[in-house]
Order: sequence, then C-alpha cells, then structure tokens
Amino acid sequence: MRRIALTSACIVCFLLTAISALSEPGYILGNRLLGHVARGEIESVEDLLEQSAFGQEVLGQAMLTTLALADEEGFITERDTFRVVQLLIAKGAKVNQPDAYGRTPLMEACLKNFESTAWILLKAGANPFLTDRFGLSAYEYAKNARGDRETITWLIEKAREDQATFTVNNIRLRLQGDAVYVYYDLEGPFPAKVRLNAEGGGMKLLPRHVSGDVGAKVQPGTDRKIVWSLKKDLPKGFKQKEMTLDVMASSK
Repeated sequence: MRRIALTSACIVCFLLTAISALSEPGYILGNRLLGHVARGEIESVEDLLEQSAFGQEVLGQAMLTTLALADEEGFITERDTFRVVQLLIAKGAKVNQPDAYGRTPLMEACLKNFESTAWILLKAGANPFLTDRFGLSAYEYAKNARGDRETITWLIEKAREDQATFTVNNIRLRLQGDAVYVYYDLEGPFPAKVRLNAEGGGMKLLPRHVSGDVGAKVQPGTDRKIVWSLKKDLPKGFKQKEMTLDVMASSK
C-alpha cells in the first residue's frame, strides 16, 4: 500500500508540473492533450493527435503520462497504451524523455510488463542503458518487477546486446619465451566477448592457444591480459618481418 500511495503521489506531481509548464500562451493544445490522457480519453487523444501538431517535449510528456497512468483504476489498458504510444512516436515524440525522477517511457513499460509497448519504443530508438535518479535502468525495472524468465526481460537484454558498444584502448605487447603477452583496457556496459586477431605476411592468423582475459564474459577494466602460446600455433616459427595483433570486443 505504501508503494501505491507513493506512485500515485508521483503521478499527481508529474501532471501538475507538466500542465503548469504548458499553461503559457500558445500551449493550449498541449494542455488539452495532457488533459485527455490524464482522463483516459483515448479516442480524444487520437483525434487531437491526428488534427494538430505538437512539439517533441509535449508529445514526450503525453507518453510518460499515458504509461504512468496505465492500469491505474483500469481506464488506460495495455492495448490503449500501445495505440497512443504508437501515435506519439509517429508524431515525433522523444522516446527517451525522462520525468522528474529520470524514469523514461521504456522503464515505465517494463514496470508494467507491457511487452508490445517496450518493443515499439526500442524500435523507435529507446535507450535501454539510461538510468533513473536511483541508478536503475530498464533492465532492472523489468527484472525486479517480473523476474529473469519474462519475455520483456529477454527483450531488454537483446536490445542491450544489439546496442552495446565496447572500446579497447592502450594495447601493449610483451614477448616472453614462446609466448606473447597482450595487455589492454576494456570499456563497456557489461562483460564482453573478446578475441585476439593476428595478421602478418599478407595473411590472417588464427590464435587458438590463448588464455587469460579472452573469450566470453570478460569484465571491463584496465590491464586485461591475454597470453598467446605462439609456438603452439606456429611450431615452425613466424618468418615474416612484421605481425599485427588486435584485440576485438563485442557483445556476442
């Protein structure tokens, strides 16, 4: 009950802030749009969106309000939410627009377990890595609300994999005996799949006998280390003058 009361208070606070910001001259239509959303008048929302043009921020506020009120008192259903969000996206709404607490439309969709709405938001460019004021991302919202096995959790995980970027910096090499030691720094949002590439004499080489921070689930950090047993892969030695080594990182 305490959480419900807090959620309701947050919604009221958000609506008052949004409507107050839109009460200036020239924003009458914005007030009407948010009013229809707050009252769950979905057909009126659709009609107004079809007939009028709105700024991205107004559309983003309408999207946040729709998702915040969805399932509250039962007057905005999951199907209604999807329809409104779809129209708002088509009109140019900012899909990553946060509320006063840093919560984005995608986070709200995950909290409500609205799979179709989360999917269309991701398709429109919603960022699954954004976090709210408490450091929670859409993934934490989905996982905490619904668990690991829910479809929406998988959907967010897949989006994170597709959108994740990793950076490999400060590569250093050291030869010791028959082994090559490769040191590097890895930056990224979560553990990466790391591989060592080698090229020399106009041909690509395949380092097979490698160990250390290579393969799946390498944690981001500094001074990661790969040990390549060069002699095992090239028993006859490398007769070319130069060899190029590169460290590649990806989500899959």
